[in-house]
This record gives sequence, structure tokens and C-alpha cells, in this order.
Amino acid sequence: MRLLFAACALALVIPAADIHAQRAPRRPELPATADTNDHNAYFQMGMMQVAKQPSRAADAFYWATRLAPNWGDAYYAHRVALHLTDSRRFARYFLGHKATVQSKRVREIDSLAVEALYRNPFYFARFERMMLDRVVEEVYGPTANVSSRRTGDAAFDAYIAYSEARFDDAIKYYGDALRRRSRDYALRAPRARAFYHRMMFDSAANEITILLEEMRKRDEKQLVYFYDSKAMLEFTLARAYSAQNDTASARAALGRALEEDMSFYIAHSELAEMALASGDTTTALSELALATELRGTDVGVRLRYGDVLSLTGETDDAVEQYRAAIEAEPYFAHPYLRLGIALETLGNQQEAAEYYRQFLARSSRLHSDRADAESRLARLAQAGDSDN
Repeated sequence: MRLLFAACALALVIPAADIHAQRAPRRPELPATADTNDHNAYFQMGMMQVAKQPSRAADAFYWATRLAPNWGDAYYAHRVALHLTDSRRFARYFLGHKATVQSKRVREIDSLAVEALYRNPFYFARFERMMLDRVVEEVYGPTANVSSRRTGDAAFDAYIAYSEARFDDAIKYYGDALRRRSRDYALRAPRARAFYHRMMFDSAANEITILLEEMRKRDEKQLVYFYDSKAMLEFTLARAYSAQNDTASARAALGRALEEDMSFYIAHSELAEMALASGDTTTALSELALATELRGTDVGVRLRYGDVLSLTGETDDAVEQYRAAIEAEPYFAHPYLRLGIALETLGNQQEAAEYYRQFLARSSRLHSDRADAESRLARLAQAGDSDN
């Protein structure tokens, strides 16, 4: 079950930013009619290539993360493709070879799983079956394969069912496995994910709660390393509660996440969203300030902080956040538009116009804000003409 919830302990992984700090691969060449600013164009290219040409797929998924840094699926897919570039290493990793699991390169790759979880702790792990097939081929030969038919091992059958998006079967089979092996707490998390994808949010929350209770009973040394972040699980639980509109329980779960790990920045970002929903902009600003202090390279948090500062009239400070977001990820279009709007509000029309042009140069053809940016740019141009 390593692959299904490979949320490695945060202390054991290298930040994903380190992968992006390395030399960027060239952008894969898209078809002539494709939109080179569209993250989905690169993601779909990666989807088509990951089974046969994982190295090329990894490049495509990498650029999807650069163009859409808030999208968890792209980080997950990038991780998968990087693993599949070396089948022998990946088989050792899958089978728990200690030196492989703890190697620098594997920790770099697995950091992408953590980045995906930060963005969506219930992302659909769509490539798990492909990864399992690759291990089977490596161990048993190219003609070996895994059947979708039931094997009699309920946990394994559940894993296969989940990987094929047969969520009802996965829920049933994980339940069968837990009835036979009630103390196998590691089965709770993937079952929670299957419940979530069936929009059974209360059941998902219940599974994670049981898992956390069991983890707290056991000696830390006995915990499987990739479940070792109770902070991440509390964050996941908070998302399940939020899906039920149970804000009080979600807030409590995030509080426990921060008790487990004071540096768990994403909990502050989530608390800020809850504060905003209740109209408490003061608390939202405080939480976002903490989040950016803990993880200043998260473009989504920077952008959100700038938006709330703009909302409260603190436009100069908002400009600072938008500039920081652009510095952290210059390929992400949205901060350019937000910075342009903030500069225009401050009366800096010339610089605002430049950032509107930068946004239009970076945004996809179908971006929902292109019409607004074009309108703003045209209005500024008209105002400049009238001044002359």
C-alpha cells in the first residue's frame, strides 16, 4: 500500500522547491494548435506519454506545475513519472528497500507527493495501477500482469479497485480487510480516500479519526514512516469536515495539526479561509502572515495574502505580496493581473499597464480573466491618449 498514501514524513523529504531550483527541463513541444500557456495541454501530453516515455512525461508534468502551481494533480503526476524513469530503482522503492527509500533522489521525488497533499489531500491517485504493473514487470518479467479480478486478498483487491476508480468496491473490500485485520490501521487512510471520492464525507472523517486515535496509542517507533505526519492527517480530516460544512470540527483539527507541527504552514492558510468565510479579515490576515512567514515560496498563499490585503485597503502591502508571488513563480499568470490592479489603484498606471500585458502574455487563451485584463489595458491606453 506504499503508493496509495505516500505522504512521507515531512522531516524525511526534501522540499519540492529544491526540484524546481534545479535546471528546468525544456518545455516539450506541443502541437501547433496547442496553447503553450495552458497547463492542461502539458498535463494531457504527460498523460499520453507516462506509460511508454516517462522521462518526456516528467518534463510535461513539470511544466504543468510551473503554469498551475496550485494544482495538486500535476505534482502527483510529476512524482509518478519521475519514479517510472528508473524501473529498477522504483521496484526497490516499492518493495521497501531501505537504502532506496532513504536516498536523496527518492526523497526529492516523494517531496512532490507532499506538495500534492498540501494542495488537495484527497487528490485521486490515478496512476497507482500503472505503477504496480511496472513493479510486477520488473520483478516477474515483461509478460507478467495484475488481473482486475478478485484475488482473495481483500486489501490488495481494494487497492486495485481504488486505482481503477471503482470506489464502491474499494470501500467494500477495505471493510472486508479491516474485519479480518482490525488492527491494520494503515488500511484506514485509503478507505477514507475512497469514501471521499464517493462524497461520503462523514465516513471519510470517521476513518481518519480512527486512524489518528490508533496512531496516538502506539509507540512512535512502530509507525509506518509514510504515515508519520499526524499533522498532515489532521489537515486531511479538516478538509473532510469542511466538505460537510462542519467548520468548528475543521478548525479544531487544524489546531491539532499545529500542535503536532508548529511549522505546518498550510493549516494557517486553511484557518485564514475559515476566518474569511465568517467575515473576520483581521484573523485571516494574521493567519496568512504566519503562513507566508513559514513558507514564503508557496505562490498560492502569497497570492491569497495579497488579495485579502487588497480587500482591506492595504494596497501597498498587497503589492509586496504579489511581487513576491511573481518572484517565487514567474510562469504563473494570475499574480501579474492582481499586481496590475493594485498598481492601478495606487495611481501607477504605466506600470499597471505593463503587468496587464505580462498577464496576457502568460495566461491561457481560455483564462477567465483575459477579457478583464484586455479591458483594463484598453482603458489605460485610452486615458493615456486623452492626456496627450
